[in-house]
Amino acid sequence: MPYTDTNVAIIKDKKWVIETFLPLLNLLDIDNIPAPSVDRIINLSDHRDFIIKGMGLCVVSISQEVLPPQTKGIHITSHKKITVQGKKIDHYRLNIIINTNICNKTSRKGRLLLKLTIVHEFTHAIAALSAISRIRLSGLIERLLKKLRKKAEHKLNDRDIHYMLRDLCKPLIKILLSIIHGIPIKWYFGDEHYRLGFEDIQESYPSILESLLLPNEMFRIFFSEDDIHTIQTAYHQNRVIWHPLTIPVFRQININENLPKEFIRRRYISFLSNIVRNQ
Repeated sequence: MPYTDTNVAIIKDKKWVIETFLPLLNLLDIDNIPAPSVDRIINLSDHRDFIIKGMGLCVVSISQEVLPPQTKGIHITSHKKITVQGKKIDHYRLNIIINTNICNKTSRKGRLLLKLTIVHEFTHAIAALSAISRIRLSGLIERLLKKLRKKAEHKLNDRDIHYMLRDLCKPLIKILLSIIHGIPIKWYFGDEHYRLGFEDIQESYPSILESLLLPNEMFRIFFSEDDIHTIQTAYHQNRVIWHPLTIPVFRQININENLPKEFIRRRYISFLSNIVRNQ
């Protein structure tokens, strides 16, 4: 049944989050969003994995609306009681609303704006879905809805996009130095911007957003097992990540993806670092 919750204790790290929600983002097919408006609606009750994880009574959608010019997107969660087999059940719709004025852009910059807006709002939806999957008591639900309404008061705007792009373009060396010296990495939208307090996701939301924008799978599909073995062997011999096999992939991803080159480079180096460490 869609409202079944197995309550299985699992570790909700980044791997769990990406494996759970990246397929949902792919179903929404955001790279092919056109104008005029075409709503994209995914009923999670149609997907066994989400039913098992306690999210079966949720609908996730993307709609296009005419919003004030400076507003790029909003995430709104609505709630109602529905009757299933004679019982009142909590039902949720998580709607990502995108301004129509950014939906028909064809330039690299325009498509980046659309993708960044949607993935930002989708990250809010992940927090909401995770929280919804864990609570059933009416008092807790009301507290969650109050927090979600508060979050929805913020509407993504041009200034936000500017600083989010600045964060995406942070050089890898700066992030590594922050980690080495134990200095928290400062993000324009930090973890607290997304976190609701009811969910049990361990990974920081800025890290989740970056992984959704450019998943490791986007790099992995270019390499065979033999390629990976060759890269690992070369690294252990000369301690250099860049290899004749890896350079063309970076160039291809940079052509294919409407994302900043510095961000692609940082994500790619992180991916290759995991490869050579056999992770």
